[in-house]
Amino acid sequence: MLPALRTLCDVLMEHTGTPGDCYFALWVGWGQLSGGRTVLTLDGHGPPSPPLLDPRERAGPKVRLPGREYHLLRGPLEAMTELVRYDGPGVWWTQSPSLFWPADRAWCVATEIDLDSTLVGGSREAVGALLGTPGLEVLRVVGGDSLSHDADTVNT
Repeated sequence: MLPALRTLCDVLMEHTGTPGDCYFALWVGWGQLSGGRTVLTLDGHGPPSPPLLDPRERAGPKVRLPGREYHLLRGPLEAMTELVRYDGPGVWWTQSPSLFWPADRAWCVATEIDLDSTLVGGSREAVGALLGTPGLEVLRVVGGDSLSHDADTVNT
């Protein structure tokens, strides 16, 4: 798992009463979920990626939001380690769930597939803990703040 994602999960685990019961929503459009190729070579003969989700999981519950559909999985927050490893150990690219939250809804993490930011909504205590965590780039945003690429004043 990516170090920043592990750190994020470690901090958020302390701010929920249900770390063993979380929901994970994975966008149905990621090719890796059905075993699509993630390696492109000049000759077109890359190794196929194993599917992250088996046929039963792909046929399972879905979350539908405007313009997006997600596979819905449920398990402990610690399952994030397995969810982000489907490209195999040592592969530089990985994909976390687009949305995840605990059953007590103490917080929610959202990464829109077309944006370069991850948003976390939660209590003042949870947000404060994230703001003070080394290894995470965290900025407080409020309604009306832009998330477009040219609004990023840190990573210009």
